[in-house]
Amino acid sequence: MGRSVETVPNDDGRARVHADAHAGGRAGERADGRAGECMDGHPDKRTDKRVMRSRKVMIDAFEHLLRAKPYEDITVTDIAREADVDRKTFYKHFGSIDGLLAYILDRHIAEIVESTHALLFRDGELLEQDLDVRLRTFFDMVNVSLMTNISLNRRVFECVPFDLLLSCVKASMLEELRRYGAVPRAIPAELLEYYLSFVFGGILAAYRRWIASDGGVPIESVSSAVSALVAEGIASIAFPPDAADSILGS
Repeated sequence: MGRSVETVPNDDGRARVHADAHAGGRAGERADGRAGECMDGHPDKRTDKRVMRSRKVMIDAFEHLLRAKPYEDITVTDIAREADVDRKTFYKHFGSIDGLLAYILDRHIAEIVESTHALLFRDGELLEQDLDVRLRTFFDMVNVSLMTNISLNRRVFECVPFDLLLSCVKASMLEELRRYGAVPRAIPAELLEYYLSFVFGGILAAYRRWIASDGGVPIESVSSAVSALVAEGIASIAFPPDAADSILGS
């Protein structure tokens, strides 16, 4: 289920991810410069604890640097120096700085989806049939994740190029949707990329606008509006206008 990707490390270790980079893929696949040995952003039993400690040190170093300088100015040398590791260690784990970012986002998104799933399911049974409620629960978890470290997340939204952020989020969310069998069957395969770009691009843009604002609008109001718009979009997929007309007898 990997992404068909060619990555070309620049002098600063940042991979140039080509146009098909967001066709799929997960954190365990090295071909796209993302971190190896760890699927879904979570360690499995085969992952050595030393590996996870090494990654944490490098992630902490990256986050510290991001607070002080723009994303595009951070180099592998910066991270290696801050984390007290050599460049080879960084490349072994993450492949590129974009790969490190993708790994971090994979973990956050997996946690959001799993938290949502835990609230909505019990013993494999869906507790809430109402789509609006399920979406609100998901966005509540997004808000919790965003606000847990708002200063760092603000820097991510401010500094990371929007296209890169969207590419990472789409890839991670698509894998989570597939993992839970939640990709709407009504979406033609050849149009899935466009649907994902529209939905997640809009979600990211709304949260990015909130991050850039003075905070006068509560984040709950933003997520409620986004949730309602996504619900309308999903409903239109499940019931196209012509089908809805026939169902309603109009």
